[in-house]
Amino acid sequence: MSETPYNVSYLAIAALATLVVLSKLRALKRDPTPTLAAITAATACGAIAFFLGAPVIYRAVAAATGAHNLATLGVYSFVIAFGGIAQVLVLLWASPRTDSQSLWDAIRPRVIGYVLLLAAMATLFFLGDTDGPETPLHFDVTYADEPTILAFMSLYQAGYLVGLLTIAGACHRQARQISDPHSAARLGLRLVSVGCLIASGYAICKAIALTAAAAGNHDLDFLSDSTGPAFAFFGSVFICIGFWLPVLRVRWNQWQALRTLRPLWQAVHAAAAELSLDPGASAVDLLAMRDLEWHLDRRMVEIRDAQRELRRWMSPKTEQHV
Repeated sequence: MSETPYNVSYLAIAALATLVVLSKLRALKRDPTPTLAAITAATACGAIAFFLGAPVIYRAVAAATGAHNLATLGVYSFVIAFGGIAQVLVLLWASPRTDSQSLWDAIRPRVIGYVLLLAAMATLFFLGDTDGPETPLHFDVTYADEPTILAFMSLYQAGYLVGLLTIAGACHRQARQISDPHSAARLGLRLVSVGCLIASGYAICKAIALTAAAAGNHDLDFLSDSTGPAFAFFGSVFICIGFWLPVLRVRWNQWQALRTLRPLWQAVHAAAAELSLDPGASAVDLLAMRDLEWHLDRRMVEIRDAQRELRRWMSPKTEQHV
């Protein structure tokens, strides 16, 4: 089986998720809320998991560390971390105004539970025998007959499935509470919910394939090697787009506002160039895409400065409306 499609698809998802993380980090800098921090952390875990899961990276980790199939532990751990953060998101969405102490009291059992789960997975992985050849695409079915590794994989699949189903349900409930049918947040939540349900197919396929492989039947290995990863890939596409859609809507609205203000802003520059905070900047609105918020704020400030300059020639009655 060629590893090229997996390298391309996994690294593409990792890149897309990284873009989401970067956009969320910018938003987090402006508005450091626990919910936004959790979304950012969850997306980062997904990006790292897909990055490590790409066969070319998987083999590079083994070559660098000398530990066979170590990337499997990394991939599965970051996926479980995603599920744990999903639990936190559920609580944040359900109780957005809860004080920090009450919120931590509710979150603490889940944090402890997922830490213990990760510790148990790591213990089972290192106790098991994974010293065979690198198997980035066939690890699960290859080691299904090793009881310790089978227990490791079973814990992972359970944690993975619970995390996805939890966040899918939470996103669905939150989307129903948004009355505006055209809301980007509503559509984004629905896409994340659908993506989680699609990605859940990965755990179901893996469970069937592992059960068969553990019994010595490898006729269903394709469910683990091909079908399961396909569910994870397409589900992650929906999840990334869902997280990113509200950001894109905001940036589109900012760019539209920038274009709408352009004629007035140009008139200000033509009449009073000394009011410009940065002469010649944003000559082309497309160049402002990198930092739309800053360019839009600057444009509005310059227009307001020009309005204030005009007050000396206005009647007191007119001045009240400027």
